[in-house]
Amino acid sequence: MTPEELLSIVTIIAVGCDHYEHLTKLSKVREDLNRFKQITCDSKYSVYKESQYRELYDGTSTELREMIQNYLFERSADQDVLFLFFSGHGTAIGRDDFGFCMKDAIVHPEDNVVLPTSVVKLSEIIGTLRIKDVSLVLIVDSCYSGLISKAVKIPFSNLTGEMSTSLVASSGNLFGLITSCTDLEQTKDIGVISKTLQEVCEQGTEPSSQYVFLGQLSDGFTINMDNLAGVDSKSRVFIPSGRIANIPIAHNVQYFVPPEPVNTYSLIDSYFNILLVLWNDGSPLALSPKEILEKTSSVGAYGNHSKLSFSPWDLVIDDENGKRKLTQRGIQFVNGQLELPKTINENKNTRVCSIATGSSFLKVEDETNLFRETRKVLVEFSK
Repeated sequence: MTPEELLSIVTIIAVGCDHYEHLTKLSKVREDLNRFKQITCDSKYSVYKESQYRELYDGTSTELREMIQNYLFERSADQDVLFLFFSGHGTAIGRDDFGFCMKDAIVHPEDNVVLPTSVVKLSEIIGTLRIKDVSLVLIVDSCYSGLISKAVKIPFSNLTGEMSTSLVASSGNLFGLITSCTDLEQTKDIGVISKTLQEVCEQGTEPSSQYVFLGQLSDGFTINMDNLAGVDSKSRVFIPSGRIANIPIAHNVQYFVPPEPVNTYSLIDSYFNILLVLWNDGSPLALSPKEILEKTSSVGAYGNHSKLSFSPWDLVIDDENGKRKLTQRGIQFVNGQLELPKTINENKNTRVCSIATGSSFLKVEDETNLFRETRKVLVEFSK
């Protein structure tokens, strides 16, 4: 699929929570969601339409489940792509599942462990999306509690490995995973992923690439996330090669389109002499290229008469006998009734001609000498 085709099958669901009923409140999630929306569909480098973006802020677990279900019901075709962005509290569910904590997540009052039945599990989401073979790009920026009991805590690095395993089992290589985690007690500043992603989009990449692609988020992206967190952050980027890696995330601000190769022509005296010969002092002639050569005694005029047919000049055409004659524009120009650009460019690939940037203009005037002899001359001027 082309990048443009891939863009058309992507939907973005951004989920986040600041105001928890039973967990520590956060303060930067609203800002994080705004930044992610700006990156994806509201900036000069955005590649997605606002209609492709959906958001749930300070919602409940039920509302998140309903949003995933509604997305699935609206799918027109299998193998679409869902970007699921989550910003908020997360927790381990057992040793191999991740829980998205919405505002109604419940903590056991004695053990300080999030109750698994009160959160939305990653396994639930994967199982639901599998019905329509939806490819999932999971982006999780989380304040993380790995407690699954008083005595057992699962490191986030271990859990992301299990998350990758679950995604591989359900989607093969048709998934992506970007995670950043800080310990629950160390920071309340969510936004490491979106800030790092914003930097990448604003800086761009190689000028030859029109887009910044998911597959270009390399090890350096992970390092930048961890440096930005400034604490014991455990970030991970896993984008398998193939279709998911080729999904654009932004227009490349460094993209440079090399100019088309052109031939440049200027209406010089030898060209003008052809016009005067064909004009024939007001009695226009039709002449063969050989006759043009004989009358002008100019090899340059003979070799370039065809260029006077190029647009936007359009001064000479072939008659029914294959001879060259002035067009109506050619007659008007020699009569001083038409102004023309001096220089034009011919695209070498398309053969389309256009006025050269910065070209001066020409017109024909009658000039009388001391002997009261009149002749036509080219006058150059700027507009």
